[in-house]
Amino acid sequence: TFPVVLAVKLTTYIVFRLNRIIWRYTGVRDLMTIIKVSSINNAIYAIIFYITFQMQSYPRSVILIDWGLFIMMFAGVRIFYRYYFEVFGLDNQKNKNFNKKRCLIIGAGNGAERLIRAMINNQINYKPLCIVDKDSNKWNRYIHGIKIEGPLENVHQLAIKFKVEEIIIAIPSASNETMREILKYVEPCADSNISYKTVPSLNELLSGRKPLTAIRDIKIEDLINRKLIIIDKILVGGELEGKVIMVTGAAGSIGSELVRQIAQFNPDLLILIDRNENNLMYLIKEIDNMVPAVKYKSYVADITDEIRLDQLFNEHRPNYIFHAAAYKHVPFMEDSPDEAIKNNVFGTKIMAGLAEKYQAYKFVLISTDKAVNPVNIMGCTKKLAELYLLNLFKNSGTNYIIVRFGNVLGSEGSVVPIFNRQIKSGQAVTVTHPEMRRFLMTIPEAVSLTLEASFIGNHLDILILEMGKQIRILDIAENLIKLSGYKPYVDIPIKFTGIRPGEKMYEELWDKYENPIQTKHPKIFKVPHCEYDNNFDLDLFNQLITRSLKHEQIDKSRILMKKLVPTFKFQTNDHLDKQRTA
Repeated sequence: TFPVVLAVKLTTYIVFRLNRIIWRYTGVRDLMTIIKVSSINNAIYAIIFYITFQMQSYPRSVILIDWGLFIMMFAGVRIFYRYYFEVFGLDNQKNKNFNKKRCLIIGAGNGAERLIRAMINNQINYKPLCIVDKDSNKWNRYIHGIKIEGPLENVHQLAIKFKVEEIIIAIPSASNETMREILKYVEPCADSNISYKTVPSLNELLSGRKPLTAIRDIKIEDLINRKLIIIDKILVGGELEGKVIMVTGAAGSIGSELVRQIAQFNPDLLILIDRNENNLMYLIKEIDNMVPAVKYKSYVADITDEIRLDQLFNEHRPNYIFHAAAYKHVPFMEDSPDEAIKNNVFGTKIMAGLAEKYQAYKFVLISTDKAVNPVNIMGCTKKLAELYLLNLFKNSGTNYIIVRFGNVLGSEGSVVPIFNRQIKSGQAVTVTHPEMRRFLMTIPEAVSLTLEASFIGNHLDILILEMGKQIRILDIAENLIKLSGYKPYVDIPIKFTGIRPGEKMYEELWDKYENPIQTKHPKIFKVPHCEYDNNFDLDLFNQLITRSLKHEQIDKSRILMKKLVPTFKFQTNDHLDKQRTA
């Protein structure tokens, strides 16, 4: 029987590619393959020998013994080689010449196991000394030879006991509440010159933006919004793949993230439009490195230049338009309402008209919570852009969708970059009011939901992103100071400057006459198209645009805006000047 056994073994060995396994990387999957091959081998022997000898002169125990020996020999030699390489291999010897950073790991789950394995294999330059977990069932157990200690309250004493240099929070699935609880016990370690970091969140891992071993500083996003965001990539990819897609404001915070995410879905062509040539240049360099296969065209263009845009529409005939270009800074727009009207209202009118003219399939307007019961020029201009779409394109062949959400963390000019600059320079952190609150979401999460919302919605629907609870701006300031290694009010003062012109204490996501309904995605709500109470006056709308283009009498423009948007609560120039003086 030996020739038969040998032939079967060699055949399955080659078919299942056991000869192609790199021994130094042998893992559980390889072990399962070896078990599978051994089982198939012996099943074939049993069939052949039963047919040939009816198993009368062949001991059945031989088949069972051969099954076990095959697994032991094939798996054992590979596992031994991997162990030898990890302990005595050339890479290990080289790494012994470097000082590894002594670390304590918080969390005894899958994330910690993978991280410790990477440390042992010299993929990252850390030496794990201790694991801390609040689950008492895990205490006094081991992961890859590293003991699990507890409770979490003892992390400072354990860090000193093991003389660690850094604490790593290895819980990708940790919620913002869990992160805040952990930091309550970790922050005192900073007084002992022990730094603390974390692994990427689940959102970062699942999106492929970061590997688990990309240990980073804790960011404000970790304390505010770490909830897992899952979108229907089959739906989004099916809509975008092979299409011509135009993004306005492509070099901005939201526009650039739209470009990054859309590029992953293999569009036929991406058209990037922005008037900021520097940021546009940085974006295309990033896209070249990140998704080199994607085809794109970038144009320095102004959305209020109808002739230029008409040329681009005529040349490329986009299927989808994501209109993200807009002025967004509230205080600046209070000073320059004519520019806000020109860009946010007139620019939207031009873009929406060209989308219909060139028979685009879908036009998506990126709106804001400041459009709800607006008290500032910026919010009112976005509301006017919404109303224009809802009232002027009822019978259009193009699908017009509005996606509305609140503030995003980390955008240019938002509170987080401003606070960080103030902290780094040692200045007082300026907060307008101790009770000022905002809806907040990270840019990648907001854009992911925007893409899915765009394809959930029907013609003239308003899609609203669920933003969670409103966050106190003061809490953000205090947490940023702590994350920078300082104590609020002691090392870095916080100064209250007063509410600025056009600011609300709280934001809203929908008007009282809008009745949002839950969509199939738990974080996306929909306001089906409804007839608004006010009769949209197109002549008044065009008059407002004409006045803004001529820079005529700002206060009269505000009065026209009030007539078009009855819920707009505007302030006159005299009142604004008094506020600034005060």
